[in-house]
Amino acid sequence: MTIKKLKHTASDFDIWEDFRNGNRDAFALMYSKYSPDLFAYGYKLCRSKDVVRDASHDLFVDLWKKRTALGPTNNIKFYLIKSIRREIIRVLKKDQKFIHEPDDFPFAFDVTLSYETELIDRENREEILQQLKRTINNLSNRSRELIYLKFFEGLAYDEISELTDLNYQSVVNTIHRAIKEIRKEISHGSFSIILQLAGIRQISENIIENI
Repeated sequence: MTIKKLKHTASDFDIWEDFRNGNRDAFALMYSKYSPDLFAYGYKLCRSKDVVRDASHDLFVDLWKKRTALGPTNNIKFYLIKSIRREIIRVLKKDQKFIHEPDDFPFAFDVTLSYETELIDRENREEILQQLKRTINNLSNRSRELIYLKFFEGLAYDEISELTDLNYQSVVNTIHRAIKEIRKEISHGSFSIILQLAGIRQISENIIENI
C-alpha cells in the first residue's frame, strides 16, 4: 500500500501492522506524520535541539530494527511520544543532566485559525494570548507538561498517567486545578476565545462549567 493510500484509508492499527511487516511506506508515513510532534514535545523537555534530534533518530532506527519484535498498537502517536520521552530522559541521565523546563513555555498558537476566530480583532487576540501565556508560565512545570499533553497533544488521562508514571487521579486533579487557575485569571469571554484559538476541542462542557 502506498503512502497516499495509507494516509487516506488506513487506521493506526493497520499502519503499524504494515510497518511491523516491513512496509517502508508505512514507516515513512509514521516518520513524516509524527516526527514534528515528537521534536516539539522533546524540545520542551530538555531545550536541546541536538539531544532531541539524536533521540528521535535513534528511536526510529531502533523501531525499524526491532519492528518484528514489537507488539500491536492502535495509537501510534502515544507510543512514539512515550518512547521519545523515555529516550530523552535516558540520555539526560547518562550525561548527568537534568530536565530543564523553560521560563517561557513555547505554545504554538500560530496555527491556522477557523472562520470564527478570523473574525476576532487581531489586537484583542494577541492580548488574550499573551495573557494566557503569562498565566500558564505561572503554573508548575508538571502542570504545564500535563496541560500540553492533554490539550495540545490530545492524549487521554490514562495515557498521560502511563506516560508520566503518575497515578490516574493525580493527573486528573492536576489538570483540573491548572484549568481553574487559568480560568481565575481570564474572563469567561476571553477563555472561550482561547479555546478556539488554541484548537482545544477536548475540554468537555462539564469541566468548563466547574472552573
